[in-house]
Parts: sequence; C-alpha cells; structure tokens
Amino acid sequence: MNHTTRARRLPIDLSVWGACVVSLGAGGFAVAQTAPGEGVKQPPQKTDASALTIAIDPARQFQRIEGFGTCLFPWGEDNRRAYNTPGFDKIYAEELGLNIVRINLEHFLCKEFEKPEDITREGILINDMCRVYTDMCKKVKALNPDVRILATVWSPPAWMKVNNKMDSGAPRGQNAAILASSYTLTKNRGVCDNRVREDRYPHFVAWMTAVADWFKHEGIPLYAMSPANEPRFSQYYGSCVWTAKDFATIIALLGEGLEKAGHGDILLYGPEDMTGHLHNEGTSRYVQALMEDPRASKQLDRFATHGYTDGVQADVSQDSSHQFWTLIEKYNKPYWMTEGGTGEHAWPKPVTEGAGIAIHNSLVAGNASAFVPWQITGGKATGHNFMLMDKMTPKTRTLLHFARAVPTDGRRISAEPAFGPVLASAYHRAQDGRLGIVLINPTKQDCEVTLSLGKFARVENLRLYRTTNGESVDDAGETPVRAGEAKVAMPAESIASLRGVATLQ
Repeated sequence: MNHTTRARRLPIDLSVWGACVVSLGAGGFAVAQTAPGEGVKQPPQKTDASALTIAIDPARQFQRIEGFGTCLFPWGEDNRRAYNTPGFDKIYAEELGLNIVRINLEHFLCKEFEKPEDITREGILINDMCRVYTDMCKKVKALNPDVRILATVWSPPAWMKVNNKMDSGAPRGQNAAILASSYTLTKNRGVCDNRVREDRYPHFVAWMTAVADWFKHEGIPLYAMSPANEPRFSQYYGSCVWTAKDFATIIALLGEGLEKAGHGDILLYGPEDMTGHLHNEGTSRYVQALMEDPRASKQLDRFATHGYTDGVQADVSQDSSHQFWTLIEKYNKPYWMTEGGTGEHAWPKPVTEGAGIAIHNSLVAGNASAFVPWQITGGKATGHNFMLMDKMTPKTRTLLHFARAVPTDGRRISAEPAFGPVLASAYHRAQDGRLGIVLINPTKQDCEVTLSLGKFARVENLRLYRTTNGESVDDAGETPVRAGEAKVAMPAESIASLRGVATLQ
C-alpha cells in the first residue's frame, strides 16, 4: 500500500497533557502536575513518612504509554546463547511483558551501487548476526503479534562514508565527539571523517528503505526507525556522526523516501543523544535544528534520548528527564528513552538508586511514552543489562512491575504526590478499564499508603504484587477497595504494583 502522506500509528492527542512543574525543597524533589495552561509552581507536599495518602485522578491525563523493552546486543557469545535458550522469548514477551525490541541496523548491509534506485530488498546482505536479530524478533512476535520493533543505524555501509569505514578507525577504547554545529572534534579540533558523504545521502535513504522492505517481507515490519545512534560520538566500534543540521536533513529525506516507497506508517525517532546534554553543542542543538527545518519537523514522530551522562555512565536523575521534557513540550511530540544504563542488580539498589528510579523518573518527570534501556541480558550482571543470561534478578523484577502493570496504549494519570516518601505513578486504559499503579518506597522506613480512588465510578479486582528483600513479585492477593480507598503496606526499600479494572465516572 502506497502512502502519499505519512501515516501516524495511533495518533496521540497531546492537548490533554498537563505541565510538570519541578521544585526542590527540604522534602526533596517534587513534581506538581498542572492542567494545560496553568504552570503554577507547587511546593513539595509535606507528609508523615509512615503514612501517606496518594490521590489517583483519571480526569488528569498525561502521555500515552507505548510500552517497555530493551535493546538486543548479539555481539557477545553469551548474549547469543541466551537468546537461543529455549523459553527465553517467553521470558521476554510473557513473563516480563515487554512489547518493544530495539535493534542495530549496521549488520544489514548492501554492496556499493552508483545509482540509489538500484538498492533494493534483494540486495540486502544477510549474515549470521542479522539472523540473531530477526530470529529473536520473530519469536517474540509469535507470542505478541503487536510487538514494536525499533531499528537504529549505528553505521551505514562503509562505502557511503567519508572514511570508508564502519567505525572511526581509532584503536579499541578510543572514542571522540564532535560539536553539534560542525564536524569539529571537541578535543583536538580536527575534522571528523566518520560521517556520510553528502552525495551519498540518497543512497543512505534508499538503503534504509530497502531494509524496511526486507523486514516487512520477513513478516516482522518495523514500527520505527532512527538514522543515527548518538550522532555526536565517533567510536572505535560501529558509529557515524551527524551535525544537528545534517541530522535534520537526513530525517526529512528519510521520511519522504519512506512515504514514497509505501512505508509511511514507520515512525521516525531521534536524535538519540544524551538526555542531559542540554548545552548549545549537545542535544538542544539537535532539537532546535529538527524543529526549525519544516520538512524535518513534519517527518519526526518521536523525540528520543539516551540515559547516560557520557555514553557509558547511567543517568537516572529526575533533573535531566524533566529538563529535556521542558525543552520539547511545546513541540507536541511524544518522547522515548531508547537506551541507557539502569544501575546495579542486588537488592535494594534497584529501588533506591537504580532501575526503578530510572523508570519512574522517565515516565513521570520526563513524560516518556516508551522506556527502552540497553541490553536485556548478558554473561555478567552489570548496569547495562536486566538479566543474567536466562535468569531474572531483583533488577529484572523491578522492570517487571512496570511492564506488567502499565497497560500498553493506556495513559498515565495523576497520582499525587508523585515524588514523596513513596514514589507513585498510575495508568489507565479507558477502552477496557485496565488500571495499573506502581509504588516505590526507597526509604528505610515502612509506610502505609492509602490510595484515594474515589474519582473512579468503580474499581474491581485490584491485585497487589510486591518485591522486597524477601519477596519476588509475590502475589499478595486482592486489595479491597472500601469507600473509594485502598490501603497498601509498603515495607522499607520495596516496590509494589497493583493491577485491576476501573470504570470512569
């Protein structure tokens, strides 16, 4: 089917989104959600840390949640072995409830052609690494036909680039960065040649379009594509830099090329630079270039950033998430977190400073519509993966609380206070009434939480799941709702999720 205009999967009406006003006080970080147009700064709510009331209001809606997932990372033998472990696909799609997979397109290469129109699906060179990606995607899709596959380019084929290499050509471990405004290297002020030749831009677009064709032909159509992974960083591994202006140009050309080829339903996301690098030669410059170019602004569907401070160290802070949202809110486009570190595995780190905090801050302070950090698994339990081979860890279970409780394509709704002794967020899908609530107690004090649910007409089958030092997503049974309230015991350093059905007034 050909498209003359870019189709948007499930258009998002952002007019109902409120602002998030941030304040820092003696009680810590607080976010006061306001209705559109208000923007009145609210002080942090003072509460007794041993007892807390959290008000859930479905009338105050925020972003639509498109889902949770991770990136596949098949370069290591351990990872490939894990993906091929019987049942691993079920862990990913069913036990964890992940509905997004992000992959690297640098392995789906093609030979050199003089004319871009000669680059076709049949010319994509499929190797063993490609099959690792596609086999996993097919297995997950068989379990969840609605899986959303995101595809990012680390590097295009070498023949399209100035340096004729897939990487920077530097020795292992040596990396560099450019200014967002030019190809000038930040350290030695040389000129970076790890970039696409301008005369090869049409070939680049034709190659990405052919890759989209190939995935569709394989029965695993792409949900979204990005032309660049961390476009300021020139790495010793597969990488390719783009200035902000050139990145906007390629977004425009790619979107138009996909439309022409009948792939107008594929979303485009970017710039996939660091969330907190909001200086004039960082992420801010890319956002500005994208929005000042009318063709690029039309084609870009989702803003996306990476949760690192430097490309390696995790950035899970409230500040960077909220500050990026403040930067992009006026452009009326959703935001995805498409890579990032997520902290340690051992309890209680996931709920005191790691994965749980990262997810909450992205969804609530940053209004992220998708949370897709780095690897799903690895041979060692590190800050970059969520599992140890095919085994879950406390960090995995923290992710599970969100992925299983938050209904796909439901909206985040008001849960206040969102940032207090207990971190709180709530989600509701009006079509079927699915309600999800996630609570995190990062403190060393037990707390009884009263959920105020009276603004729903009815709440039923509200089931509680909890992880503590001695519980692992244990089913704590149905939580009664009496007179519009439900009480939840939150032990020190714990996370709980509630799943039920709620009817609107």
